[in-house]
Amino acid sequence: AGGEGAGATATHHESPSTSVPPSTWTLQRARELRRAQTPAEAELWRQLRAKRFAGFKFRRQQPLGRYIVDFVCFEKKLIVELDGGQHAEAKDYDTARTQWLEQQGFRVLRFWNNEWTGQQEAVLETIYRALHAPLPPLPNPSPTRGEGLTAETPSTSPLALDTGEASPLSLDADEAPAPLSPGGRGAGGEGENGADLLQRILTERRARWEAKQLAKFKEKGKTPPKDWQKKYPEPVQPDTSGLPELPEGWVWASLDALIDEGPQNGLYLPGDRYGCGTPILRIDDYQIGWHRMRSELNLVDTDASTAALYALQPGDMVINRVNSMTHLGKSLSITHTLDGVLFESNMMRLRLSSELSLDYVSFYLGSHIGRARLIKDAKWAVNQASINQKDVRRTPVPLPPISEQVTIATMLQAQHGAVTSQAAAIEHALKQSTAQRQNILRAAFSGQLVPQDPNDEPASVLLERIRAEREARGAVKKPRRRNARESA
Repeated sequence: AGGEGAGATATHHESPSTSVPPSTWTLQRARELRRAQTPAEAELWRQLRAKRFAGFKFRRQQPLGRYIVDFVCFEKKLIVELDGGQHAEAKDYDTARTQWLEQQGFRVLRFWNNEWTGQQEAVLETIYRALHAPLPPLPNPSPTRGEGLTAETPSTSPLALDTGEASPLSLDADEAPAPLSPGGRGAGGEGENGADLLQRILTERRARWEAKQLAKFKEKGKTPPKDWQKKYPEPVQPDTSGLPELPEGWVWASLDALIDEGPQNGLYLPGDRYGCGTPILRIDDYQIGWHRMRSELNLVDTDASTAALYALQPGDMVINRVNSMTHLGKSLSITHTLDGVLFESNMMRLRLSSELSLDYVSFYLGSHIGRARLIKDAKWAVNQASINQKDVRRTPVPLPPISEQVTIATMLQAQHGAVTSQAAAIEHALKQSTAQRQNILRAAFSGQLVPQDPNDEPASVLLERIRAEREARGAVKKPRRRNARESA
């Protein structure tokens, strides 16, 4: 993986151009690579093919000049490479190759195969952000035409695009670029603490409500009545009794104060509506920090208006409202991979303020402490428990400044990725040990485990001797036992 060059083993002394048609060898090699995809490439291609990924068209094993790249989106001039272990020995070649591709105006994202295996969601999120980032300037930009003045070049992109050395997911926490604020909007200025952030969120929350009310009055042709602003539903105040003291600059907020839209309960459909149609997320399709891929979800048949009402969007969060106590309250932040998927009635959907880090709130609600506070007032039934929208709204959330939210989320993502990679390595090692045990047993019972002594008695002779001894024992008549009366 990681693409090839027509002269991968030759000296690179030319500067090939994408305007030059690829050689016959390069075209043939690209066809061979398409037929012999690695498992990692095949999995990623299932996500990118046929405009499935955010509507962008990708090509796989695409010749560019003398090189062949794994995946490319020409619309966004973005190349995605999956590298196996062999690329650790070809850093100089990969660096030169990447530099040439960047000279043609492409951006390059490079991931190791084990990063895709263990951190698929993070890899897809990085690709998604790159697709929505500004395009790089044209090669050799012309200042007279205003080229290259606003777009970021590949070497300075905040997405940590490839330099031929490390993947963006391989950066240490203190070296990684700070994630953008949700939606790329609304990060507060320096010095804004948690209380200032909360006040700004509440002010914008009220302004949105008033704008909606005025729009309704206008639509109905009515003049706003006197004191109509007093009907504004104030958010629930958090119950801080028994809660710990927070660090300086932090403040307790109710989840209700941080919600822009919702909560909204999900869609119920009878069993005979399942089997075809639109993908739907069910409670067994996700756990905290994990969810099934879109292609693995069940399908439901519903009309377009219902689908639009219950369609998930990037930035949404779903919370399980009915389940056993061991799983009740589990939450999932929605990314582009589940865009347009519906959600079932035993969960609720909400959308947080764009001024927050969705990852931070998601990590908090997924923690033991956050989930315990979320389900504190759960109602019990025979075999399951439930929480309602009021329980969700009054859940207390520790609110730090946005810069600290981003830092915390980044560090937790790195740690979570490390744990996932370790779990994948352990699983691989267990599979290898199982196979090795079978190999050892096979060798043992085929006489290959220890050196054979030609002077040892052959197995056929041993079996014949055992058979003869058994027959000899059977030929000896056993004395009859005297019964108890004769003995007496």
